[in-house]
Amino acid sequence: MAALVGQAATVAEFVRGRLSCDRLVELLDAKGIDRNAYNLAGSTGGEGYVLDHQGQLWSVFYAERGEHTNRRDFDTEQAACEYLLGLLLDDPTTRRPR
Repeated sequence: MAALVGQAATVAEFVRGRLSCDRLVELLDAKGIDRNAYNLAGSTGGEGYVLDHQGQLWSVFYAERGEHTNRRDFDTEQAACEYLLGLLLDDPTTRRPR
C-alpha cells in the first residue's frame, strides 16, 4: 500500500492538465525512463509495460514471453496514462543506463 501512496503522489506531481500518450513520452524521457521499458502501441511480443487501445477501452499490462499480466482497464486515455506513469516511475528497472 505504501508504494501505491508514493506512486499517486509522484503522478500528481507531474500531471498538470490532460495527460496524453504524447505528453506521457515527454514526461518519461524527462524522468530518465528507458523507452525500451514500455510500448504505447499495444503488445508487440517484447517484454515491458504496455498501453493498449482497443475501441473505447484503454488497457495497461506487463508483457513477457507472450503473456500479459497485471492487466488494468480504463475508460480514458488519461487514466491509463496516469496509471502507466506511476508504474514506470515506481519500477527502478525502467531507468535508462547511465
